[in-house]
Order: sequence, then C-alpha cells, then structure tokens
Amino acid sequence: MLVPQKTIWLAIHQIFTSRRVDQGCHLPLKILESDWKRTGLRRTDLISGLTELTTKGQLRLERMAGVPSICLVDESFGFVDDSPNTDRAIQTLDMARGRRRTAAHMAGLVPADKRLRRRADRQAPIH
Repeated sequence: MLVPQKTIWLAIHQIFTSRRVDQGCHLPLKILESDWKRTGLRRTDLISGLTELTTKGQLRLERMAGVPSICLVDESFGFVDDSPNTDRAIQTLDMARGRRRTAAHMAGLVPADKRLRRRADRQAPIH
C-alpha cells in the first residue's frame, strides 16, 4: 500500500502528542519505534518520515544521556486542517490501524504451519 507522506507525518505527530512531547523536547527513539507498531504502518514508513522531517528541519536526531532521541523542533508538520490531503491522511491511518487489529484478531484462525512446531510436539505420545 502506498502511504501518503501526510499520513506518515500525522502518525509521527500523534505519537509525540500522545507522549506529551512539546516543541524543543525529546522522545527516545526506542519509545517512538515501540509506539509506531500500533499505527499499523511499516517500519520503512517511519524511517522515511523521520528522514523527510529531519531534512525539512521539523525534527532533529540527538543523543540525550547517551540515548538516541528525536527532538521536536517544529510541530506544525502534524497540524490537521480542512484540506483533502489531511482527510485522506486520516482515512489511510485509520485503515492501517484497522487492518493491523483485524490481522491480529484473525491470527488464531489461521492453521499453524506444522513444520515450525517443536520436535517434541511432533513425536507420538508415550502411553
């Protein structure tokens, strides 16, 4: 799925907002990566979004106490407006989140690959 740039930016901005990170403050990269998993978007989307926002000067990668962190330089990249691009970005993000929840819910219904089971599970029971 081709994810619009605005969708990625909005997802990154929502993580900063949910963690209450204000402009000029930092968020450890590990926390950002952990929270990203709940967006339903790919890790490559996060990397491309961080690269673009760093290049534009909206974010800055720094080390705080030896921990790689993202500094929120300018939060305007995630503002929601009335443009069609914002509406599409929100819809795409909602679809990605819904797809992730559905996939996790349906995982129990998919038959397991027997080749991946432990050897002890494949052996006949001893009576």
